[in-house]
Amino acid sequence: MRGFPAKFGDCVVGKSLHVEKWVRQLAKKIIQKLNYTGIAEIELMKDNISGRYYIIEINPRSWSWVGITGFSGVDIPWIAYSDFVSPNSLQYTENTKFNVRYSKVISDFLNVNFRYNKTDG
Repeated sequence: MRGFPAKFGDCVVGKSLHVEKWVRQLAKKIIQKLNYTGIAEIELMKDNISGRYYIIEINPRSWSWVGITGFSGVDIPWIAYSDFVSPNSLQYTENTKFNVRYSKVISDFLNVNFRYNKTDG
């Protein structure tokens, strides 16, 4: 919802949303083709003019707001730990809770008061 620095930085205010099935399938396909295991964040962005989605980055690491995953029904840090201590014992789990909100209050306060243009939110 908002990033720090404003408009393009790390997420400081966000919420979990339902991800369409084709997006989940695309992420799985990418990970399988790369023969990758471990935590990864695959980020897509929709072009509002064409309506097409583009992959803008794949991060083979945890991200700053990974803590929201546990509250969303898929606790990624716990899954990573469990996989480390007992490989190949995990079952696939889908996100089960939506609209979980996340914020870094101080960073967002600085953004809202000093970086965002008051007319464009």
